[in-house]
Amino acid sequence: MANRRVTYTRRGPDWKIAQLCNANAEWEPRTVAQVVDDIESGRHQYYVDRGGFRTAIEVRETGMGKLLIADPRRHSDNNLENLLAFLCDKRRRLSPGTPEPMDRKSASG
Repeated sequence: MANRRVTYTRRGPDWKIAQLCNANAEWEPRTVAQVVDDIESGRHQYYVDRGGFRTAIEVRETGMGKLLIADPRRHSDNNLENLLAFLCDKRRRLSPGTPEPMDRKSASG
């Protein structure tokens, strides 16, 4: 089993997280469905590490299906919503500096 650090996300046009990424890792990008399968099968673990605080990404069952969460209670920066985000495109791999990070304001305007 590998422990995989997530450093940024890619989001779809609906602004939902679509892929988890780490530009320095050969495994990226992984879709949310792939990560859910990896975690539930015990094949891999994923985590967020911001400011020296490591938080595991977990699968939670909701009325709307399975969601990925990183518990923000231990450190507020350590959750998926606070990671740098890019809009998804057709390129296989993006470096963290290209394209410019998108935020909710620029994505909607």
